[in-house]
Amino acid sequence: MNIKTRILLAVFLLELAGYGLLLIYSHDTSRDALVDIRERQIRATVKDNYHRINALTDLMERKAIELAEVGTLMHTMAQQQAPTALDTAIQNYLKSVFTQFPESIGGGLWYEPYQFDPQRRLFGPYVFWNAKREVEFTWDLNSDEYNYPSQEWYLTALPTTWPRDQTRERRSYWTAPYWDEAGSKELMMTVDSLMYSQAGAIIGLATVDWSLKEMTQFTEANHITSNAESFIIDSQSDFILSNSLLPKSVMTRYEQLPWMQQLNIDYLEKGALNVSSNVSVNGEVYELYFLKSATGLVYGVLIPQAEFYLEIDEAMHSIMLNGIVMIVFFIACMLIALELLLKPFHSVTKIIRDSIQTSDDDRITIKPIEYDQKNEFSAVVDALNIVYHQINRYTDELDQANKAKTTFLATMSHEIRTPMNAILGYAQILTSDADIPDSHQDTLKAIEGAGKHLLSLLNDVLDITKIESGGMILYYENVYVRDMIESLDKVFSVRCQQKKLDWSSEIDIPEEYIACVDRAKLNQIAFNLLGNSVKFTEHGRVHLEAAIENDHLILTIIDTGPGITPENQQKLFTPFYQGQAGFEQGGTGLGLAIIQKLVELMGGTVGLKDTSALGSIFEVDIPLNGPNPDLAPAKRAVNDGSADYSKFELTALIVDDVSINRDILAKVLERVGVRTMQAPDGLEALNILKSVVPDILFVDIQMPIMDGLELLENLKEKYPQYLPYTCAISANINSHNNDLVKSGFAFAVSKPFQLKEIGDIVDFIVQDQFGNYTTLDDL
Repeated sequence: MNIKTRILLAVFLLELAGYGLLLIYSHDTSRDALVDIRERQIRATVKDNYHRINALTDLMERKAIELAEVGTLMHTMAQQQAPTALDTAIQNYLKSVFTQFPESIGGGLWYEPYQFDPQRRLFGPYVFWNAKREVEFTWDLNSDEYNYPSQEWYLTALPTTWPRDQTRERRSYWTAPYWDEAGSKELMMTVDSLMYSQAGAIIGLATVDWSLKEMTQFTEANHITSNAESFIIDSQSDFILSNSLLPKSVMTRYEQLPWMQQLNIDYLEKGALNVSSNVSVNGEVYELYFLKSATGLVYGVLIPQAEFYLEIDEAMHSIMLNGIVMIVFFIACMLIALELLLKPFHSVTKIIRDSIQTSDDDRITIKPIEYDQKNEFSAVVDALNIVYHQINRYTDELDQANKAKTTFLATMSHEIRTPMNAILGYAQILTSDADIPDSHQDTLKAIEGAGKHLLSLLNDVLDITKIESGGMILYYENVYVRDMIESLDKVFSVRCQQKKLDWSSEIDIPEEYIACVDRAKLNQIAFNLLGNSVKFTEHGRVHLEAAIENDHLILTIIDTGPGITPENQQKLFTPFYQGQAGFEQGGTGLGLAIIQKLVELMGGTVGLKDTSALGSIFEVDIPLNGPNPDLAPAKRAVNDGSADYSKFELTALIVDDVSINRDILAKVLERVGVRTMQAPDGLEALNILKSVVPDILFVDIQMPIMDGLELLENLKEKYPQYLPYTCAISANINSHNNDLVKSGFAFAVSKPFQLKEIGDIVDFIVQDQFGNYTTLDDL
């Protein structure tokens, strides 16, 4: 045994002997102190439960009084207008209040006969929580058979003999407890709050039905000791509401239990804690703690005396054990203290580890190491700080480069989309012109196709850049899913026909199935997969299957193309990767990579289900959310951009600094019968609005002098009546259409826009201003 061990052993024996003598000396004193502490704990717990009971009853009374105040207001309004006009308002108010009040069973407003409506004897709107935990409204208790003025709960607050022109001594009254036989089958009480007219006469009462289930559950579950029992008595009716010691005694009078007779509940001071010792119940001795609430509920707790002192003794034993543990811990600490030679190393390791932090978006932040000590680790810390400085400088440079890239892409997007808007716009207009010869139609379709292909390449590059930078987010809207799939069906039916391929589809989606999804991204996923199948299939067929399974959209795309080799399958979703077929057909090699990222962003999966020399099978599984009531309702597009609205004599103001863009949009609008005016910037548009009242405003976002967002703020301030008919037009990748709508625009489209988009907006405004119609002759 070495000297270190002998020292530790001596310290251990001395501490153990000293601690033992201290425990023996202070045992009695400690026991008395623990008894006092336990007593205080019990009193505090009983008081806490008492305050919770008071809080629940106060809540019920406040709600009843609030209802009564509203009932008085409704009575006043009924004197000034037709009472029946208030039925819906009262119904909506009650449902709104009790939807946010789950502690209740129900409640209502109960007017004296003919007080609310001279044409109706009884007027008692009532709501309640049904079995589905939904607030349900009913007039069923208005019947003469039920005759609510004769019910006990009504007479409690408003006896038949009480003069209605006299004020009662209290505002609220509690009924005796009773079982809810009609609905919840729970034990309940009702709080009545009187309603008075402006003249001071009693006109009825408001009620809140309170289930005692929650109160009795928390009092019975809140065991102060393991075998403690609790009870609640209603002093107004003398009924027992809860008794964990004898549950069968609920709804019997408390005097029937001998040990409860000593409570003298009628003489208890409200809020004062009472204690009775040596209370004998079924041969066991208890300590009894009880007190009376503000509403007359007596709450009590029975604690077995043997258990009470047993816990004290167990606490003493626990103290002794804790002392032994502390001695062992002290010895261990001494041993650890002898091994602290490596403490500087552990300290430096922790400082280095803390200097490298990872944020929620996986971005690594490196902070300089602060180390003031001078030892063998100082040189290591200095070297690391130099490396950290170089890393941070390089990271800052990368951030600046990324910002510059984002700015460049935004600028290039705007600069490319603006002429593309002209190319595709004029191509669409000329293609739909019946006077253009067929020989030129093919040329125009080639121009339009080439423009769309160029736009698709641009979008692929922008999408993959957004995804890699974490800038791609979802914009939700309510969508008829079947309508969206059927539109794909129509598009690719034509494409397959043009390429002399067989097209087929199986759509197992209900007509009225609505989901809250990002329509554009979901459409992009399906469009790109189907486009690939048509693109790479030279002979045979392309087949689409779409189904809803457990609120998941399952898309299966089958083709008889060249298939995908095992080597290519491993790199299928890698950005910029193309197999031999991809090189032959052309493209960026980004399509499948974008699809995979978009599907993962939506919480789904995409994969190659099967491939062979006879083709490929891709499957997409995307979870769908139900319709969101906070968003605009789903709507079905019915306009193909070729309607004629000339009969409505609509006028549109086009605000764009590029004359070609104004000319294209003017031609599109005039093509559907809408007159147009033009302004090169927001300031000129405001001048026009001083003398002209347009029906629609199309506003470009990026303009000199006054841009689209500045014009929007001026419209909000000076011409708010135009806001429901204002459409934003943007060619900036950083301006998403949903963001523009949130800023205040009623609609938003991106350049280059489609004729159908403009037609849909005009159609919506026509229906909003002139009502729903099937044809113009319906007006």
